[in-house]
Amino acid sequence: MKKKYIWGYIVFLGISGFFVFVLISNELNKNEPDMTGLLQNIGLSVLCSIIASILYSVLQLSISSNEQKDIVDRLKEMNEKLRIQNELYDSGIVSIRKKSYYDRDGKFWKDILLSSSNKLDLIGHAISNWFDDEYRTLFVGKVTELLKRGNAVRIILSGEEPDISKIKAAERNEDQKRNLNKVERTCYEMRIILRGVPRDKRKRLRVFYTDLKQVSYMYIRTDHKCFISPYIYSTTNSSNSFLLELETGVDYSRCFDNDFSEMIENENICKPVNLEDGL
Repeated sequence: MKKKYIWGYIVFLGISGFFVFVLISNELNKNEPDMTGLLQNIGLSVLCSIIASILYSVLQLSISSNEQKDIVDRLKEMNEKLRIQNELYDSGIVSIRKKSYYDRDGKFWKDILLSSSNKLDLIGHAISNWFDDEYRTLFVGKVTELLKRGNAVRIILSGEEPDISKIKAAERNEDQKRNLNKVERTCYEMRIILRGVPRDKRKRLRVFYTDLKQVSYMYIRTDHKCFISPYIYSTTNSSNSFLLELETGVDYSRCFDNDFSEMIENENICKPVNLEDGL
């Protein structure tokens, strides 16, 4: 017997029992009980209980149908996601890694940086969103190395326009660094890098800022690898984040590369940051 019908019978018995109890109590309290009226009232209460039980069962059936539809819709959505994921694997994807497994062996981020000898493209809040502090020296060294060789480093920072005057104040007094936001702190780091790069090579570092709404993913691109992760708006969903690792030659990777190039070429979306001001 289906669960919803069992509950319907329970409702029927409960309502009937309640009415019968009330009716009998009332009649017993009278000096001259009216048994005919009592039976009529009991019959009426049973009829009302049957109607209530039918309505309850119909309601349960309706809710059950909606739940089944939701389950079917969720299964269709899961099947579509699996189909897309299989397409990615067939198209040259290397791995989909959970965020917690980014650097389990201690070499993952290091390999990303070391694999780049000609180009490095990035989208994100700041250095802290790309690489942990332990890789900061390696990251700065890689950017410096690329620029000195005349290669390109392109960065899109998502956030408000950086205040160059605050960055310069932090350069004069390191205590002022605490007044910098993530975007400004990254620009501060980039200006320090530029000080060690010949003037004719500094233009190869191109930094832009854009509104957070324009960015939907974190992006790191080197010569041979392309890494994409859904952009994290809050810490509450970080456990659901994943890192998509693609070879740069596959179509999916080219799609992200084209999107990146279109963003930095559209001044309505990305505004350039003049990092050389005052250097």
